Amino acid sequence: YSADIAFRKAEYENAIKLNPFCRDYRENYGIYLVERGKNEGGIWPDKIIEEMNKACKLFPNDGILLSILGMGYEMKGEIDKALPIYEESVRINPYMGNTYNNLGAIYANKGMYKEAADAFLRGLKGFPGDERLFLNAKQLGSILLDKGKEKEAKEVFDKMDELCLNTVLLLALHKELSHRYWMNGKKEEFVKHTKKIIELDPKNFE
Repeated sequence: YSADIAFRKAEYENAIKLNPFCRDYRENYGIYLVERGKNEGGIWPDKIIEEMNKACKLFPNDGILLSILGMGYEMKGEIDKALPIYEESVRINPYMGNTYNNLGAIYANKGMYKEAADAFLRGLKGFPGDERLFLNAKQLGSILLDKGKEKEAKEVFDKMDELCLNTVLLLALHKELSHRYWMNGKKEEFVKHTKKIIELDPKNFE
């Protein structure tokens, strides 16, 4: 009872001290630490790592706690430590859109574009309306186009079109691609994406 009171007051350390075996206390404390880390930096990434390592020892097969641990390492710039932790966390719990975003961003920064695409698209499959996942996947597709990897870019864009349920996001994507292909003189791709624009927003073409 005392632990619950402390928890409701956001006195997480005290709540955990009173009841160290409550998993939810650990998760909420981790989320709190992540917010402090994002806003302030400083000691907070180390505190996330310290507390989440303790939590993961008590709850070793918890994808969410692992993901929070990965955030601590990522905040410190230790992406080679964060990467396998994120990979393990989504293996355990594949329903974490934010973790797929983090995982995809690390892969992309390491030049592992195939793996980055897979991470963003796996996330989008589970969260088909997630704007951040969609925009990250779109940015990756654009990077691939810029690098001359047109086949790989098309695969990303086609999969986004298949998975995403947000019409506004899809419309913006196809408008951007239509314009890009028009400027590059690629008539077939321009026509393809213009047709998608008409399909998504037929009123503007009546």
